[in-house]
Amino acid sequence: MSLLTSCALQVGLLDSVIRAYRSSSASSSPWDSAAFDSLTLLATVLLGGRYAKALLSQHTFAATASLAALLPSEALVVAEDEGEGEGEGEVGAGVSAVRHIPPSMLRVGDVVLVHPNTAAPCDGDVVTGSSEMLEACLNGGTVPRPKRAGDPVFTGCVNLRQTLKIQVTRAGKDTWLEKALETTLSATRNKSSVQALSETAAEYFVLVVFSVMLAACSLEAYYHFTDMSSVLHRACLILLSACPCTLGLSVPSCIMVATGVAARHGVLMSPRPSCLQAATTLRMIMLDKTGTLTRGNVKVKEHHMSSTVPPALHPLIFKVIFQAEIGSQHPIATALRQYCAMLCAEDHAAGLRSQVHSVHTHHGLGVSALVNLPPQPDPATIRIGSLRYMQWSHCTPAPDLEYCIEREPGPSPSPVGAFSPGSVYIALDSTVICTIQLTDPLEPSASRFVSTAHSLALSVGILTGDTLSSVVPVAASLSIPRSRVWASCLPHDKARIISGLKERYSSPKGCVAMVGDNMNDIPALSAADLSIAVATDAFQLPDGVADALILNSPSSPSVSHTIQGSRQEHDDHSSSLPRVLFIISLLARTSHIIQQNVLWALCYNTVVLFLSSGLGRLIGLTWDMSPLHAALGMSLSSLAVLANSLRLEGEDMWPLQRSRGPGKSGVDLMRG
Repeated sequence: MSLLTSCALQVGLLDSVIRAYRSSSASSSPWDSAAFDSLTLLATVLLGGRYAKALLSQHTFAATASLAALLPSEALVVAEDEGEGEGEGEVGAGVSAVRHIPPSMLRVGDVVLVHPNTAAPCDGDVVTGSSEMLEACLNGGTVPRPKRAGDPVFTGCVNLRQTLKIQVTRAGKDTWLEKALETTLSATRNKSSVQALSETAAEYFVLVVFSVMLAACSLEAYYHFTDMSSVLHRACLILLSACPCTLGLSVPSCIMVATGVAARHGVLMSPRPSCLQAATTLRMIMLDKTGTLTRGNVKVKEHHMSSTVPPALHPLIFKVIFQAEIGSQHPIATALRQYCAMLCAEDHAAGLRSQVHSVHTHHGLGVSALVNLPPQPDPATIRIGSLRYMQWSHCTPAPDLEYCIEREPGPSPSPVGAFSPGSVYIALDSTVICTIQLTDPLEPSASRFVSTAHSLALSVGILTGDTLSSVVPVAASLSIPRSRVWASCLPHDKARIISGLKERYSSPKGCVAMVGDNMNDIPALSAADLSIAVATDAFQLPDGVADALILNSPSSPSVSHTIQGSRQEHDDHSSSLPRVLFIISLLARTSHIIQQNVLWALCYNTVVLFLSSGLGRLIGLTWDMSPLHAALGMSLSSLAVLANSLRLEGEDMWPLQRSRGPGKSGVDLMRG
């Protein structure tokens, strides 16, 4: 655009000079300044249009800028030898040495103070203090969440009540906020087929414009060879009417607005080129169960230890479980650690730490480790995991645990049978010695999510590693048919099932989305046309695994006991499942607006080049454009693209919270 407009202004200047010279020669008077009036007016229109476009572009990138503005300008670091002996309720009473430093200088292990009405400068854990924090920047929620010792805090979240002392776990470039900014900005680098086409067209567009200009000026000179001003007028008109920037802005402006809108609701989007189109042709949504359909707040209900295990070894067994699961972030592993810590004293667990070794994680199954248990001189193998893991390891239950066994429906029943649904099994060598029953309540919005998805002509299925007997009741309560439930799946099984569903729905045109929350969902997320991950941490999954990452606040006892009832139900924007439909709706609408922008850019440039080159006379058009009209149209076309992209900010993208009008199809509703 800059090349074309600068050439047009130079041609216009030359035209004004020639007209002024002819005027002065004809009247024998000094040059008439009126010959330059049109040139100055033309420059004013061009600069005004660029200024208006700059203002609109600034608003387009405002969402990304608002993320960067969340980081406070300074952090209050407490000296290492200060503040000892403080209670949980009051923080800062004994603090006398506080350093004011930029957040970029914070290091892991530093202790910082966060006063009321200020934002956290880092990711960390509360050391002392009790308060409430607003996490709208993290998950879009408007309900403050209680924070006390041990609870995590994230950069940009605002402290509302009392001063908190926070120990830094991530700072600088490693915080979730920096991750969000990086993801938002990198989204524009992933070029879709539409963007690649528009950029390729823009590259050759300037050459096409110059070619059209030379051809039109040659014809103009042939018919008006004595009037050089007419030739220059035609050249200036063509150069000004063309607008390559509409092609260049069509896709990036939409992507930036969409990623900014998503970031304000706690969603980090880095969409693959194909997922924009996939959102418009989506046919099925596959959901993991634990942490997605359920709250992920897994708790241990009870355990049953075999009588073959001496009572003296019971505490040691739970200490071994604690140590074997200490490296996992899976919700079940977290529940097991909490339960074992409650049963065993922490000092005893530490004393056994050196006796647990060779811990190995089997994704989708469980963990195994070697442990020395008295009075056995040789190390024993302890296995902690699912029924399928017990089957693969050829483990059989102790005789007195037979009452926990029930037959599992399925095509390939195990000779061991199925243990109680929602259970974890502990095997010592080849004998199952303990069963631990788990509970995990459904997400409150799960039922409305499924019914809304069905109303949008989207099928919903469950793809999980849990046993079939634990998944079927969940599916029945959500009106999900048994035919759309896949249980006891390993990570590679999930990827295979997703690939099969893609083949099934590929005719005539349809796509499959996968929603998961853990490392064992990575193969399925990679195989899906549209992948959405749910996590409590932006670093929980590798970069590029999912097209969208939903950030949820981690569950904690302080939250679960304080946020209840209607407060939690009305804060739908902070739940994960409503945001799944929000993402699908946002991507579908983004794809639709991108197509509008590209179509407008192509049509506008085709029409104005046709008119400015004088070809309109061939079809009887006697009206001829002026350079001023061309410059005004060029500026307005760019503003139209930006304004159309900004429509994403004002539209309702929450299908879960609006009802379908009469005669409105699912695709129409998703597109707005």
